[in-house]
Amino acid sequence: MRYTALLLLICAFALVACGGGETPAPPTADPNVVDPNATPVPERSTLPPPITLSPREYSTDEVSDPLPVPGTLVAAATPDPDAGLVFDRILFERTGGIAGVPLTIEILSNGSVTRDGQPRTIGADLVTLIDGQLDLMNYFGIQGVFTAPGTSADIYTYNITVERNGASLTVKAQDGFIPPDIQRLISLLQDIGL
Repeated sequence: MRYTALLLLICAFALVACGGGETPAPPTADPNVVDPNATPVPERSTLPPPITLSPREYSTDEVSDPLPVPGTLVAAATPDPDAGLVFDRILFERTGGIAGVPLTIEILSNGSVTRDGQPRTIGADLVTLIDGQLDLMNYFGIQGVFTAPGTSADIYTYNITVERNGASLTVKAQDGFIPPDIQRLISLLQDIGL
């Protein structure tokens, strides 16, 4: 019995030490007493309006012209009215690559070529071949995205500017995002004047 009483006494002390009793209520502040260390609360009229988040509204209408996946060539809606006319000038620029050596080629319809500042001449058959590729792919009707942000500086970026009959169009493309028609044109142009 003495042992049981001692055990009960130890348990009672343990409960009191652990806070096993009721927790007293925190003291309430007297609203009439001002604490000199307290941060003043602005008047209700000077507070900015609360921010309310409303649900986002999304259109349920179908998008008439969705953006194509990068690297996808979109067929032109109308045929080129100047197809068959020979280009006046082509400017081909390639930048990037592991070595970082740029390449610039300018081709005129008379066969004059300037490759990295060095003049050359190509035959009429090659001018016709280039012009045929431009007509085949409907160059002035090209639509699409052929680049992507965040790509490595080690990949090649191509700018192809074609001028014909007063019109000019520049297509920018990067390796990895080039459709076959544009790749054939790039391959044809970068080998000119070697």
